[in-house]
Amino acid sequence: MELLKKRILIIAAHPDDEVLGCGGLISRFHQYSKFKVVYIAEGVSVRFTDRKSPQLKNEIEFRNKGSEFLNKFGLTDLKFHNLPCGTLPITDAKILHDLIQFEVEDFHPDYIFTHSQFDNHQDHRSVYEAVMVAVRPILDLRKIGIVSFEVPSSSEWNFEMPFTPNLFLNMSLVDLENKMDMMAAYSGETRSYPFPRSKEGIKTLAQYRGTQSGFNFAEAYRAIRVPIY
Repeated sequence: MELLKKRILIIAAHPDDEVLGCGGLISRFHQYSKFKVVYIAEGVSVRFTDRKSPQLKNEIEFRNKGSEFLNKFGLTDLKFHNLPCGTLPITDAKILHDLIQFEVEDFHPDYIFTHSQFDNHQDHRSVYEAVMVAVRPILDLRKIGIVSFEVPSSSEWNFEMPFTPNLFLNMSLVDLENKMDMMAAYSGETRSYPFPRSKEGIKTLAQYRGTQSGFNFAEAYRAIRVPIY
């Protein structure tokens, strides 16, 4: 799968998912390919009983601002839809479909990277399902490759159907360090080790995926649909 000089659309349920799933990819290819990141939900309000509180607004703004760390890597095309976190399974399916379809038609990606259908987080699963509907294989949509990424603290917590990768990115130490630096911008989403989203947790996963693929460090994905022409 060739990613040089390609248009890569990352569709994430929440700000921080793009780093956890594709931070190494962004580090490796940001100088060679065009990226756009679309965030469907804000990732914070599920923790609040009062969804109109000023504190919630501040938390959403803080988390969105964390995504701006990607500007350091030339990623300035960031789109925040800020739908209420935790509600995507009960959101009208047509709303999600139309939203994602618009982003696809606007960006014209060669590849879409998004969540796994088996993630333990209901918002992640809803985003995956909406992507698959929005880019069903008709007309030019059939040319788009679709790849799932894993999100630590979600993908591996489905103990019945954990994430099973079939694609691996060889990450350099610099790529790994960049990924951990990106995640540090989301300080409210990390905890101390052994939490999977800790700095040590991210490195441990990269080492584990490396042992599966013959690299020192790796980022893992699952190819869902990759057309060959």
